[in-house]
Amino acid sequence: CGDAASACVNQDYCDGSGGCADSGFAPPGTSCDDADVCTTQDTCSAGACVGGGILSCDDGNVCTDDYCDPSVGCSTTSNTLSCDDSNLCTQNDVCQGDGTCKGEGTLCEHGCDEATGECMAGDDDFDAVPDDVDNCLDLFNPLQADQNDDGEGDKCDNSDGDVHLDADDNCPDVDNAAQVDSDSDGLGNACDNCPDVANAGQEDDDSD
Repeated sequence: CGDAASACVNQDYCDGSGGCADSGFAPPGTSCDDADVCTTQDTCSAGACVGGGILSCDDGNVCTDDYCDPSVGCSTTSNTLSCDDSNLCTQNDVCQGDGTCKGEGTLCEHGCDEATGECMAGDDDFDAVPDDVDNCLDLFNPLQADQNDDGEGDKCDNSDGDVHLDADDNCPDVDNAAQVDSDSDGLGNACDNCPDVANAGQEDDDSD
């Protein structure tokens, strides 16, 4: 009597009269192993071991192609599909062929806010006032003073249109590119009521 016992078939035995008898099949649903690592919940059915569900090999990574190899189990192959690297500041995200996802940098000149994906404003004059709200972009002016309310900070005002900004112009309301100040009183000749004698206060008692 040669049939060996298995999880789903009981061993044959001699019936005493020179014959073989089978003690029967294991009850349906008895756990067994069908020798295929890609099946789960194997159970007996009519003496045979039958695989249940298919083993899921999905690792949740869009950059890998997941499958089950009957000889070794779950395996993966990296791909180069489009993906999302979860960084709002990158674009054209692509799987790198090693299971990772990477995007290209944005075109933001001054960096990107990773929380929103929006470009950050620069601060070219390093006055702690972002360029997009700075009333004098190229000159340090943290106070943002604008006495004439023209939208341009006092630091950048050039009332007379010459090459000197008002803050450095010895005669800010009169074009005087040469900045001549004969009496060295801080007022350019072009607007000094007494250019040859120092009189920074511009006193003129008789209003002449």
